[in-house]
Amino acid sequence: MSDSGFQQGVLPSDDEIHLWYRRVENIADAALWQSCRAQLDAQEDVVFSRILSAPKRLEYLCTRLLIRNVLSLYLPQVRPEQWQFLSNEYGKPAVAGPFIRPLCFNLSHANGMIVLAISRALEIGIDVESRDRMAAHVELAHNCFSAGESALLRLLNAAPQAEAVCQLWTLKESYVKARGMGLSIPFDTFAFSFPDEAGIGLALDDDMDDVARHWRFWVFEADVAHRVALALKVDDAAARFRITVREVLPSHETRPVRWATLRQSRV
Repeated sequence: MSDSGFQQGVLPSDDEIHLWYRRVENIADAALWQSCRAQLDAQEDVVFSRILSAPKRLEYLCTRLLIRNVLSLYLPQVRPEQWQFLSNEYGKPAVAGPFIRPLCFNLSHANGMIVLAISRALEIGIDVESRDRMAAHVELAHNCFSAGESALLRLLNAAPQAEAVCQLWTLKESYVKARGMGLSIPFDTFAFSFPDEAGIGLALDDDMDDVARHWRFWVFEADVAHRVALALKVDDAAARFRITVREVLPSHETRPVRWATLRQSRV
């Protein structure tokens, strides 16, 4: 891979967050398909083999290729197939070897798009959702969101309501993924609010064992069809971060892109 704005072998600094994404593209050539599959480890290959849907199988393969190849950009001495991973009891993945470095990641995929967040922060989470899919889940949101969030949604007309559901859902997913506890954290035990046109607020139930001011959030428009939310736990509430976005192309080249920032936590 090559990218004039990215220096291979250089890890992100403490104030940098790198976002990578790729679109799921068909791998028609049989030899290329086998070459890509050969990058999977034994456990990943078992998961891959058990996926019955061809589109889902392709999405899984492209997801694993993204994380393995991007990690090798930061540590070129490690080939993509050499990376080892482990998951905590809730399924959050982390790098297990062959080299342990202060490099953390989180992955998400939806409707043909895969996104990857890389940072030095242990508690980072990312989620991508399809706007069309979320528009069909408005009633589900009313049932599982907090009372305040549900009340906010009922004040909106259909189109802005669907957009708000999409933003709230991605924010909630990014938070529980960053905590590393997944859906064991009920969606109604914490609430997001939009205190101004582009701001994000977070409120936590008293028994959440967490502090809202330690979190920063961003919502991006990846394209017309997708929204992406990023969550990061910070030691310094006033810290500022540089976020860069790069697309991995079918040719394995990379290119910097700009996503519109729809909302972000205020410092």
